[in-house]
Amino acid sequence: MMSETANLITNGTTALTKTAQKEYAEKIVNEVLEGDVNPIEAYVKVKAATECLNMVLKDSRMVDLTVRECEKYGKDTPRYMDATLCVTEAGVRYDFTNCNDNVWKRLSAQKAKIEEEMKAREKFLRSLSGGLSVIDEETGEVGKVLPPTKTSSTTVKVTFKK
Repeated sequence: MMSETANLITNGTTALTKTAQKEYAEKIVNEVLEGDVNPIEAYVKVKAATECLNMVLKDSRMVDLTVRECEKYGKDTPRYMDATLCVTEAGVRYDFTNCNDNVWKRLSAQKAKIEEEMKAREKFLRSLSGGLSVIDEETGEVGKVLPPTKTSSTTVKVTFKK
């Protein structure tokens, strides 16, 4: 089964369409469900492959070379089999701290103060074990404050040795 993961990289036709990717993933899951592969082995190996491949995709040298190669096509969109590449700006961020805008500075300070107050209030609300009757000092209304609803999902965390 894990040789199939290696094939994903070396065999250029394995999973280049969304449909093929889904089928490939389903094949791996089915091998686990049918008992052909130990679920822990499969999960750890797929997680390791995922992290490795993400390192490749985030490596600035790899990105730079791929961008340069794509730019050779000019306005045309380069294609590789069923995949289309497009060089684009992603994760655009603006730094407003150097704008010297007093309105922005004032609003930013207010936001920081409100966020601090909310964190303190959320800490208090998380500490509640049941409902608490409180009086709203502004309106005089009596209300019941409840602890927050907690939701989570079960997952498997994998940690690799360095």
